[in-house]
Amino acid sequence: MKKALVEKKYLTSLFFMWGFAHAILDVLNKHFQEVLEMTKTRSALVQVMLYTGYFTMAIPAGLFISRRGYRAGVIVGLLLYGIGSLLFIPGEWLMSFEFFLFSLFVIGCGLTFLETARARRQPRVSTWRSRSTDLVRCVRRL
Repeated sequence: MKKALVEKKYLTSLFFMWGFAHAILDVLNKHFQEVLEMTKTRSALVQVMLYTGYFTMAIPAGLFISRRGYRAGVIVGLLLYGIGSLLFIPGEWLMSFEFFLFSLFVIGCGLTFLETARARRQPRVSTWRSRSTDLVRCVRRL
């Protein structure tokens, strides 16, 4: 029971990270336009690169997780997410938009692994809920 609670806390924190990664995109677009003096068309590449990471890594992440398990997928996802985030530091020093795009691509790859691992682990998550809050049981009682 305690192990399931720890897993639930980790998974909840991952949901926060995924939400943060998606919410920060619009803020990054605005700052890239101001600091790097770019057009809106060029700044749209910020979202394009993140979702290109999703597109490119979807099948490899699924294959990796089927072979190695969801825990290995979460570890790889967190590593890629962390590396992509740390790549923002040299990107700031270089003031290179292309480097920022590459960083976002790596973050997108990491998020793909995390979300695929979450989807593979979804049956486990459904067992965490309390029987009293199970919607199906409530409807059956009516």
